[in-house]
Amino acid sequence: SDVCSSDLDAAGMDTIWLAEAYPWWRKHGMEARSSTVVSALMARETERLTIGWGIISPFTRHPVQVAMDARVVQEAAGPGRFLLGFGTSKIFLNNIRSQTKRTLGPMRDAITIARGVLAGEPFEYDGDTWSASVPGLQDGAETPREVPPVYIGATAPKMQALAAELAEPRAGEVVELKGRLLEKRDEVRDVRPEHLHCPGGAVNTEERGTGISNLGSQLLSSFPPRRNQNGSK
Repeated sequence: SDVCSSDLDAAGMDTIWLAEAYPWWRKHGMEARSSTVVSALMARETERLTIGWGIISPFTRHPVQVAMDARVVQEAAGPGRFLLGFGTSKIFLNNIRSQTKRTLGPMRDAITIARGVLAGEPFEYDGDTWSASVPGLQDGAETPREVPPVYIGATAPKMQALAAELAEPRAGEVVELKGRLLEKRDEVRDVRPEHLHCPGGAVNTEERGTGISNLGSQLLSSFPPRRNQNGSK
């Protein structure tokens, strides 16, 4: 991964998404590796490449563990180079013979907890699937304080609607809905599934920078367009 990521970085690649689906890799006779671990290794060997989890399932790790792994990648990559991607991954759930019908509540818990822990303040959360009680960071703690952009991979209408509900279009984050970008939380709350737009795997360089805008499903958070050295988008 070190050689590949360095080559991508040198070639000017904007973003890479790391999938985590061990049944698929093993199906083709290849070893499956944790994307959370590999992403940290790649971050250490690159200087500008943005690295995203595309995606990890909230059913593979407790959300507090997700936040811990995310912080490691943040520290290795530096500011603005990490994207946290969640998705149900029914392939994984089917492979481990787990339930696949109740996914909205766990996704809500996972995103809320991961964001809350990464924010660094004292955090208490009592969810239906997962809960968390995490003390806050000391002022002198040497660690990033920003919460990375959260992406949600969703194909089902209800999960898409949940993604729109949970989206936080703070500075630098947007939600794409059929050709327009939402910047106000109130607008996001009014989103209905039929409003959502999936770019279908295409790279949209005008509104979303040069990063890949689809994880093989619906991505509902984004990041500001990157600027070239000459200052143009």
